[in-house]
Amino acid sequence: MQKDGLPMPPHHFLFGHLFIVGKIMSRLPSDVHGHVLPRQILKSYPDLGPIFYIDTWPFGPPMLVVTSAHAANQFTVTHSLPKFATMRQYMQPMTGGMDLPTLEGREWKMWRTVFNPGFSTSHLMTMVPQMIKDVLTFAEILEQRAASAQVFSLDPLTINLTLDIIGRVTLDLVFNAQKQPNSFTSTLRSQIRWLLFGNEANLFQRWHPLRPIMTFWNSRQMLAFVGKEMDKRFLRNVAHSKPTTQAPRRSKTIIDLALDKYLSERNGNIGHETTMDATFKDAAICQIRTFLFAGHDTSSSTLCYCYHLLSLHTEIRDAVIKEHNSVLGPDIGQAASLLSEKPHLLNQLPYTSAIIKETLRLYPAASSTRQGEPGFNIVSPDGRLYPTSGLLIWSNHFAIHRNPDSWTTARRIPTAAMAAAEKEQRALQRRRQKRRLAGFRARAPQLHRTGTIHLGAQARAGHNPAEDSTSTAPTMNTTGYGVENLRRPWMEIGRIRF
Repeated sequence: MQKDGLPMPPHHFLFGHLFIVGKIMSRLPSDVHGHVLPRQILKSYPDLGPIFYIDTWPFGPPMLVVTSAHAANQFTVTHSLPKFATMRQYMQPMTGGMDLPTLEGREWKMWRTVFNPGFSTSHLMTMVPQMIKDVLTFAEILEQRAASAQVFSLDPLTINLTLDIIGRVTLDLVFNAQKQPNSFTSTLRSQIRWLLFGNEANLFQRWHPLRPIMTFWNSRQMLAFVGKEMDKRFLRNVAHSKPTTQAPRRSKTIIDLALDKYLSERNGNIGHETTMDATFKDAAICQIRTFLFAGHDTSSSTLCYCYHLLSLHTEIRDAVIKEHNSVLGPDIGQAASLLSEKPHLLNQLPYTSAIIKETLRLYPAASSTRQGEPGFNIVSPDGRLYPTSGLLIWSNHFAIHRNPDSWTTARRIPTAAMAAAEKEQRALQRRRQKRRLAGFRARAPQLHRTGTIHLGAQARAGHNPAEDSTSTAPTMNTTGYGVENLRRPWMEIGRIRF
C-alpha cells in the first residue's frame, strides 16, 4: 500500500506504525480512550487527509481509518459492510452473542422490530415518572457530595443512575444501585472489567489466567438473573392477555412490549402457554443484557461530559437554567412533580436538547468497525480509491464530528441563537402540518369518492411518492445559517471555543 502511494504515517518495515502510535499515546493520559488516536495522528501528520491506513501488527489488524462523513456513508449506508468479528468476540461474554450491535441482516431487522416500540418517543414519555424517582435520588446524592466540599468522581454516580433507570424501563426492577450495592449490577460491572478487544498492549492483561473463569461465572450469573425475570414477566403478560383479567397495569416496560409482540404472534395459544419458546427467550435475554451494558455506560459518560462543559461555560449554564425556569417554573422543588404530571414539557426544552446533542457530537460514545471486502473500495471526493480487502475499517466518530469539512465550527457549543432557530423551525413545521391537515379535511369528501390524494407530486392511490423521481419531500432550509451537507443550526452557530 505504501508503494502504491496510499496515505499513511511513516511506516517502519518491521514495527509498522507501533512507534508512532506509542509516541502519540505517551503524550496523553494513561487512561485516555482509544477513540482520540486518529485525530491525534492527523494533528501530527495533517497531510494524510481524512482517510488513511494504520499498521499496528501484532497488537491489532491493519486498519483503514475514516474521519470523513462522506466516506463513512459509503460502507455503513450505501453498501453496509459486515461488522468486524472482534466486536462479536468482545460482546459475547457480556450479552451471550445474539445482540443487536453485532447481528446482521434479517436477524438484526427482526429483533430491531421486536424492540422498536420500547424505544419510541411516545412510549418513553410514559416512563418519565418512573425515571424521575431515580433522578431525584441522584440529585440528593449530588447535594450531599457538594455540601461535603470534597473532590469526588462523578462517573460512578452517573453509572449507578443510568443502571437504575435502565432497570426500570427494561424489566421494571428497582436496582437501587445509587443507595446500596446490588448483586446484578456489581456482576455486570465486574464483567466489563474482564472484556477485551484483543489489541491490548499489556500481554498479562490479554492472557490473564482468571479471565475465562470470571467471564464464564459472571455470564452465568447474569443469564440466571435476567432469565428468571423474563419468566416472571412472561407469566404475568400471559395472565393479563386473558379476556377475564381486569388487573390494572402500569406503563409497560421494554420487555413487556417485546413479550406482547411475541404473544400476539402465537395467535390461538395466547393465555394457554406456560413457557416461552427457547429461541425467543435466549435471544431476548441477550438483548436485555445488551441494553443494560451498552446503555448505562454511554449515557453515564455523556452526562459527565455535559456537566463538564457546563462547568466550563457559565453563560451556557445560565442559559440552560433560564430555559428550565421558563418551562418548569423557578421553584426547583416543584419541577419533578410537574414533569411527572406533564412529561411532554421535556419537548419544550430545545436549548437543553441542543446542549446534549452538541455534547454527543464532541464526545461521541462509540465508533463503528467494519470488515473490508475484496473488490470494495472507498472513493474520496477527488476520485481516489482506497482498497478495503482484509482490513478493519474504522469509522471514527470522534474525528468525524470534529472534521472542519463538515463542521465549520468544529469545536464550539451552541448559543441561544441556535435554540431560537430550532424553535422557529419546529413552529414553522407545525404551521405547515396544520395547513396541510386543514386542506386534507376540506377535500376529504372528494378524496373519498375518487380514492386519490394529492401530496404535491400527484401521489396516486397505492403509489409511494418516494419511488417517483419527480416527487418532493419536506426539506430544511439552512441557507440562512451558512449550513451545508450534514450541518444543522445547532451545530453551526456558536461563539464559545474549547
